[in-house]
Amino acid sequence: MRLFASRKKPHIPNRNQKELIKVDLSGNQWSIEVPPASVADMSDNYHGPSINIYEQNNYSNQKNLKKWQIGRHPYIPVFERSWGLFGKPWQLQELGFVTLHTMVYHAADLPSGMSCFVAEHFERVVLRHLYFTFGPGAIEAQYIAPVGWHQLNINNTPYIHCEVHNDFSSWDAWPTDGEETHISCCYYTPLNSNTFLKCEFRLLGYLPANDSLRAMKNLMEDILKSSQLKLSPENFQAQQKQAAGWSKIGQPRATEEWEYPLFRNGDDAKGEPHKVLIKDASPPPDYAPSDNE
Repeated sequence: MRLFASRKKPHIPNRNQKELIKVDLSGNQWSIEVPPASVADMSDNYHGPSINIYEQNNYSNQKNLKKWQIGRHPYIPVFERSWGLFGKPWQLQELGFVTLHTMVYHAADLPSGMSCFVAEHFERVVLRHLYFTFGPGAIEAQYIAPVGWHQLNINNTPYIHCEVHNDFSSWDAWPTDGEETHISCCYYTPLNSNTFLKCEFRLLGYLPANDSLRAMKNLMEDILKSSQLKLSPENFQAQQKQAAGWSKIGQPRATEEWEYPLFRNGDDAKGEPHKVLIKDASPPPDYAPSDNE
């Protein structure tokens, strides 16, 4: 009951009234059980019940990319929903939010001979994805990743999991409005040799941080445990050939030492763009690991 809600135990409307979401991803059947959306002004998108992951026109436009964006994986949105965490009935504003974004990504540039079903190869795919989503290949903000990197099974499907945290090292002072609870929890699993599914939970919490993160992750884990992925017979067979290798990966990794690009304001009188690149970023990680990794 919301009457007894608190920052330690926030109320999530209709949490136990789950809806089954099912999507056919070209023969790969993905499903998840989720509560109804509870944030009116945040997007709630379902792109099923069937998505052709082999049709390149379904993926995001890769044209007109900036120099530092070249190499990012095109994607197809699958499902998105947000939930609010509420306090007492007279507190109208949400305390925090949890949003699930599910996407299919195509590693089109994966070298010949490599496969997402090979655990060591998929680790490289995920590291490259992190670079272009949260690192210098995105540059919307600065992040620390991967945090808490490990491998886990969810209903017999292998995933690589990690968190992405905000980088406050350049801030004048430690944030005081709960920004340390603004994290992304990412789960990656292959669909075929060069395509993968990502379930990303974006957490926007509040203070006290420990209570907030505990409540948000409790909801996240409750939803995630219902996730089911049944690969097509062909892809399942390819996965099983490489299944033994997955037990050898997922050891803790250090966070990536990204160097972000530097810009200056452009000179309109000279016809320069709004931002002018003056220092390149560190390059994206190669698909093949270096000798010192």
